[in-house]
Amino acid sequence: MKQGDGASFAELYRRYSGRIYGNILKLVKEQQAAEELLQDVFAKLWEKRETICIETSFQSYLFVVSRNAVYNFMRHLAKERRLRNEAALVYLSSYQHVEEQLLERELLSAYESLVHALPPRRQDIYRLCKWEGKSYEEVGAMLGISVATINDHIVKATHFIKTQLSHICILLLLVIY
Repeated sequence: MKQGDGASFAELYRRYSGRIYGNILKLVKEQQAAEELLQDVFAKLWEKRETICIETSFQSYLFVVSRNAVYNFMRHLAKERRLRNEAALVYLSSYQHVEEQLLERELLSAYESLVHALPPRRQDIYRLCKWEGKSYEEVGAMLGISVATINDHIVKATHFIKTQLSHICILLLLVIY
């Protein structure tokens, strides 16, 4: 075989492939993978035939080569599994990000609807104070009402919005999860 004799190689394959295959199959527990690894072992044997120096039995040499092939295969599988898990985490985090954006949009829409559902005067006062950032004094002067009245409208509007939003949040979470 060292000189490239195909018949010698075929005889070695016939003699040892069954035992090597059985050993590989015990380790990888998957028929297709075991068949591929067996072919890899004998392909490496053929490629390195001129440099092979066997001091013990040929069968022992083949078992060592096949064991190393299985270890490399297992390392490759572990690396592939790690990469798949990392990709899944990236996918899930981006999915959660999209999910969070949708939830945020739903809540903002609900918030705006709730502000719109306030009585007109309370709605105006709420928008001027909360959205435009005007002080109670400024809004009171603009609308000709007292700061105490502005405060009363803001307290009632805030209570209404918070109560309704908490119900909406619970419903959204139930739908999402």
